[in-house]
Amino acid sequence: MTIWPRHDLSRQTLVINGAASSIGMATARRAGLAGARCVLVDETAYRLDALAAEITHTGGQAITAQLRNNNTQDFAHIAELADRHFGGFDTWVNDPGWASFGPLLDIDTDRHRELFERNLWSAVNGSLVAGEYLSRSGIQNGTIVNIGSVISAQDAPIQGMYSVSKQALISFTRALQLEFDAAGTPLNSILIDPASIISTGPSTFGLGRYFQARTDRNDPADRIARVLLRHVCHANQHSRRTQPSAHADLDRPAPATR
Repeated sequence: MTIWPRHDLSRQTLVINGAASSIGMATARRAGLAGARCVLVDETAYRLDALAAEITHTGGQAITAQLRNNNTQDFAHIAELADRHFGGFDTWVNDPGWASFGPLLDIDTDRHRELFERNLWSAVNGSLVAGEYLSRSGIQNGTIVNIGSVISAQDAPIQGMYSVSKQALISFTRALQLEFDAAGTPLNSILIDPASIISTGPSTFGLGRYFQARTDRNDPADRIARVLLRHVCHANQHSRRTQPSAHADLDRPAPATR
């Protein structure tokens, strides 16, 4: 399989929101292996230091930051951290998220709100801060990536509120790109729609059970990370909106549409 040339990512700094598990962790590992500079962000801090050490060992650079409130002030601090340590960033990836399983009427309303806070508002607040920073910095072809879901555009019983949160994220991501285009701002707003994977994060099902982490580098999260980074490289070079799917053929060039 053809791999992106090392220099494509080694020239970049990525902020990865949701780096402590799943797709975010796999993306950080692959970016670090390619020599990228990574700002690892998550509410769960205990995995970040080990991941940063792993990235440094494989040739990348990494710093960590723990989210506390998931608000714009939190993310503005992270943007300042990236600026202070690495001179800014080129790409901002949002992959926070919980999955909920169960009938809508059986899950407590506070759980629904908590899911929306993590799946939607963390990505929205991160995107707004990233967009403002990239616009102000004059960075050409900077990219914001949001992680959707294979059920983003489907009605999903038993995963109803999760599906709703991801549908909202689709609309936000597309609206942000349209506003970039209308303003003549050379930035990209990308949505990745992955299939279901095993996650290391908590679920809102029942009392909040945890799934065991997958460590196999060929797992679905790693495959999605490969697709994500390839589309990031393409977008950063061509300043075009992409709407890739995690099911995309890994050996094909990244699609670009206007």
